[in-house]
Amino acid sequence: MIVLEGSIKEQFDTQTHILIKGDCSIVNPNIRHLDIYNEKCELLYIGISTDFFSEIIRNDVSFDNFRNLKHEKLLVYDLYRNYVFRQSSIAKEYILFQRTMHDSNLSSIVKCMIDETRSKKPAYYMQVNCLFIRFFHELHKELCYRSTFQSLVSTRQEKLFYEIEQLLSKYEGQISRTELSNQLGYSDHYINKIVQSQTGQSFVKFSRTFILQKAARLLIQTNMTIDDISFECGLSNTTYFHRIFKEYFNQTPAEYRTGMISS
Repeated sequence: MIVLEGSIKEQFDTQTHILIKGDCSIVNPNIRHLDIYNEKCELLYIGISTDFFSEIIRNDVSFDNFRNLKHEKLLVYDLYRNYVFRQSSIAKEYILFQRTMHDSNLSSIVKCMIDETRSKKPAYYMQVNCLFIRFFHELHKELCYRSTFQSLVSTRQEKLFYEIEQLLSKYEGQISRTELSNQLGYSDHYINKIVQSQTGQSFVKFSRTFILQKAARLLIQTNMTIDDISFECGLSNTTYFHRIFKEYFNQTPAEYRTGMISS
């Protein structure tokens, strides 16, 4: 999240920070946080997939004095690695980058990122990848930014929810509460309670998101009929599948497929 204008109060569990114009926070997905902003505040939220982040790190290379290729080391890359490679610890981490009095090129880099993403010109994907590298390096300029790396402790309930989420992802939502109960050693009622407390949704509704994400992927990547996709996702009632798909994506499966393929 980048503050473009005004100021914002960000709350991570019990910790609260004030960010002003030019400040930035980078948060891993394990942390739920609350943003409290005034009417004059302008913010830019950017979501980065783990695959895209991995490409950024892989492409951020330079040569040392002996002309050997080396990968750059940045604090934000540590945040990513902790999340991806130490997921068993359920790391809850974030970094605050707060402006000093020195000028920064961050706003111009962000503008280029937005323009390139909107344009979708040839090679725009690679351009945006390179701009993210510049973006992260700009944040790590000690003269321009003061960085703070924070790590929070996960509760027992959060750890259990993480296990539930991982199993739902593994089975693409096609696992019952009873089956989860048997695998995790908790009652199905308690599993539903944990999901409710962490997401505000029932277990059924939360697990449905994984099923619909699978359906969306099949619509884009295969030539399967919509009825076959519905069946593949464990939904024999195609009318019900159409209804919940439109509720989630605000499009019918056919509209979603046409729109994604044409773009």
